[in-house]
Amino acid sequence: MEISGFMRRTQCWFFSIIVVAILSGCVYGSGVPIGSDHYTPTSSQKVIILTESPDPSTYKVVGTVRASGAPAASKESVYSKLQKYAADLGSDAVIVTEASRGHRANTDFGPMYGWDVAEMAIKYIK
Repeated sequence: MEISGFMRRTQCWFFSIIVVAILSGCVYGSGVPIGSDHYTPTSSQKVIILTESPDPSTYKVVGTVRASGAPAASKESVYSKLQKYAADLGSDAVIVTEASRGHRANTDFGPMYGWDVAEMAIKYIK
């Protein structure tokens, strides 16, 4: 059975869209609140990325945030997404203890690599 020209073009477009999506700098993520306290969302520009945990008596964990990036995504774009989800939870900072770039998933087209970060969103206690 021969594939029509229309079907062949459709398959080529579909394949092209998938390749662009995989190789692009797409970043996605989520934020999940912890506990019963809810805070007013803040500006993501005010959320600080910390590489070391501050004194535990100075903050409260308000949620977990996660961001993953496609192969072409930069570390900065992944951190920016972390800040966005942390801001949605009303946090002041994100404690990033490990940011890894490596194998994230297997797809029909082979292994997929990119940034993957899952960390704690915190609110300072005043």
